[in-house]
Amino acid sequence: MPRADTGWPVLAAPAAFWLLFVVAFTVLQWPSLGNLEMQDSDDYVRLHQADEYSRNRQWYNFTLQRMNPPAGTSMHWSRLPDVPLALTLSSLRPLLGEHRAALAAIIVVPSLLLLLTLYCLWAGLRVSTQPQAAGIAVLYVLICLPVVSKVAPGKLDHHAWQVMLVTALWACTAVGARTQRDAFAGSAAGVVAGIAAAASLWVGLEVLPLLLALLLFVHLEWIYGNDRIARFGLAFGLSLGLASALALLLHVPPSQRLVAACDTYAVNWLRVAWGIALACAVLPLLGARWGGPRQRFALSVALAVLFAVVVLARDASCIFLGPYADMPARLHEQLLANIYEARSAYALAVQSPALLVMFFGFPMLTLVVALAERTSLRADAVCRLSFLLTLCALCMSLWQIRAVYFAGLCTAPLAAILAQSLMNRRGEKNAALWPAIVVMLLLSPMVSLLLGVTMDRLWSSQDASAAHELSIAQIDAAVAVIDQQHHAGAPTAALIAAPLNAGPAILARSKHAILGAPYHRNVGGINQWLDMRAAQDEATLRQLLFAARVDFLLLPKLAQVGTNAGLIEQVAGGKRLAWLRRLPTPSAEATLLFQVLAESAGQRQQSSPPRQAHSSTASPTGIGKYNEP
Repeated sequence: MPRADTGWPVLAAPAAFWLLFVVAFTVLQWPSLGNLEMQDSDDYVRLHQADEYSRNRQWYNFTLQRMNPPAGTSMHWSRLPDVPLALTLSSLRPLLGEHRAALAAIIVVPSLLLLLTLYCLWAGLRVSTQPQAAGIAVLYVLICLPVVSKVAPGKLDHHAWQVMLVTALWACTAVGARTQRDAFAGSAAGVVAGIAAAASLWVGLEVLPLLLALLLFVHLEWIYGNDRIARFGLAFGLSLGLASALALLLHVPPSQRLVAACDTYAVNWLRVAWGIALACAVLPLLGARWGGPRQRFALSVALAVLFAVVVLARDASCIFLGPYADMPARLHEQLLANIYEARSAYALAVQSPALLVMFFGFPMLTLVVALAERTSLRADAVCRLSFLLTLCALCMSLWQIRAVYFAGLCTAPLAAILAQSLMNRRGEKNAALWPAIVVMLLLSPMVSLLLGVTMDRLWSSQDASAAHELSIAQIDAAVAVIDQQHHAGAPTAALIAAPLNAGPAILARSKHAILGAPYHRNVGGINQWLDMRAAQDEATLRQLLFAARVDFLLLPKLAQVGTNAGLIEQVAGGKRLAWLRRLPTPSAEATLLFQVLAESAGQRQQSSPPRQAHSSTASPTGIGKYNEP
């Protein structure tokens, strides 16, 4: 590797791109970031979970007490993304207060993950046949909307961690596949890759198909004579086996470590990780000169069949259905209606063909160019790795579009290598078409970005109540009224029944409790809300609200109500009920806030047992705008 590759100018380039992007993004998004407004409900719940952990310091306690109290909701999320957020909150809270500490956390933590992502991408491409493409790849990531929308300031969901960990896994594999004589470099890359793979499985199981694609790449390289990959495979397998076991110890409490689970990292997924590790580690045991391509291919197929039989025999339902394996159909349909990223590419195309161009245009164009210009695929293992991972991520995206950021991430190094290779060929014969293709590769992510920004502004300009949703401003105004009605000295926080998508914002931006939120483990709260929405008569609705001990009902005001609408929808359309006292709010033209009144002093005590206090000691105040010093 040239000496200039490790010089300060080269090392400072990703940091310069990163700093420019973070500053520009923060300035442009400051009206929302400064008010702790985030785009995804998962970001709010992640911030709330990290805030709870920063206060109670209970590592294995994932129960959110203010989501469907008094039992609360036990989340299936990993603790790893909570750690830097909790450290930031707990260290800055005494100095800056609740609001500014949370503001620092939502900007600093994802920004650092983005910086690590860019450096991993840079390091991986510096060992390719086109090291000059590293700068192009960094720019690709920063303008690729599906990727940067997951790891920009304000994005606290686990996807930001997956972007960083998958990039580290890709970079280490690239180093392992390209290392010529340095045995230590290949082995060290394998160790780090195994740790990154285990951490990625711990953070989210959606990375599993990419790990299988990586296993396929290792075996294909070995089949066709790249014996350097065997040394990487041994280190990767051993590291993955140990790190995945450690991840299980860190994620699951001792009493549940032998219990299988479909929606979170558990012992059944540890078996899958060990299978991948064994399939990689077995290659060096055969020797560098063992067999020809046919014999190696036969062995790889035998290992694949054995792996599939062992895994599918015990965990087929979890692998194919994921977290929805044991979910009732009614709940599944409701979650798909509220979780945009869980939809298929077909559903995306039905909603808007422009979304297909925005999400899939850049990866599809790059794959077509790669197949047309096969020189880079033949000559560069890094290009082959990126091609295979991009193809895998696109196949994942057809099932659930949440994987589209994987496709954009893996496409960035592939497109950069192809663009650089084609620019190097501009003086060759029969190369008249290549400049046009290079321009298409360079402009494709920019077109997707502009299309995404335009569509986002169009959607943002629509009235939230038209889609039966509540805006953050409406939620904040309603919470301010509830704070006045429900005095601070009350033994319990107020319980608010609201549309499911409003629940996470209420949870994070106030001290109050919510009935339901769009998370599959919140079965009780979701079912109660669905029953309330389906209630057609006043007696049934009142009984459901009293049984759940709801204090306030928050609804978007509806201009039109369907003929077969439930009673709650009729209330949202203007129907009055004597036991629902409407409270005035600043956004009364778009929001309806009701206090649920009992007919007699002891009616609620007769309908259900007293509600226990929840989160009054662990989180006495919220972390939203009302807690500014």
